[in-house]
Amino acid sequence: NSVGDLIDYWQRHHAGGAERPLFAFLNLMGAHLPYQPPQNMLDKIAPGIRSDRHVYNFIRHFNADAAAWASPPEPPLTDWQQQALLDFYDAEIAAQDEQLGRLLDYLRKSGALANTTVIIAADHGEGHGEHHLFGHGFNVHQELVHVPLAISDPERFPRGARVTSNLSTRRLFHTIL
Repeated sequence: NSVGDLIDYWQRHHAGGAERPLFAFLNLMGAHLPYQPPQNMLDKIAPGIRSDRHVYNFIRHFNADAAAWASPPEPPLTDWQQQALLDFYDAEIAAQDEQLGRLLDYLRKSGALANTTVIIAADHGEGHGEHHLFGHGFNVHQELVHVPLAISDPERFPRGARVTSNLSTRRLFHTIL
């Protein structure tokens, strides 16, 4: 997986006490359609759906119809279909959180977190039927533009500081440089 590969690369880069700076970019894509979360995360998020063939059939068909992701469904989704999408999405998010936690644990245990800038940001949110839209194209509703941004840099930012005004992640790379 990509987190394991990054940890391996980090270890090789710093093998033998090397102190060279390292820039690493990790792009986690699990929260994008199609939703195919690990079964253990789906069991954790929605323990009752493992035996529900209707849910799995619906998700399989929804995942396979990319054209449906960008337009309102006809007919509209039922409550159980809407919940199935949210459960699969939440399981994808939980799987990404677990992987990110693995990386942060490694950085903390190796001592690298003390001199590493870590930025966690999302490029966009996802629509799950709000405004009768799915995915992340063709609109700028709140669920698409209100995304997480967390920065840890022991030298530049005080721990626990919060910015409550709107920010843009569009020029994040340039700002950090």
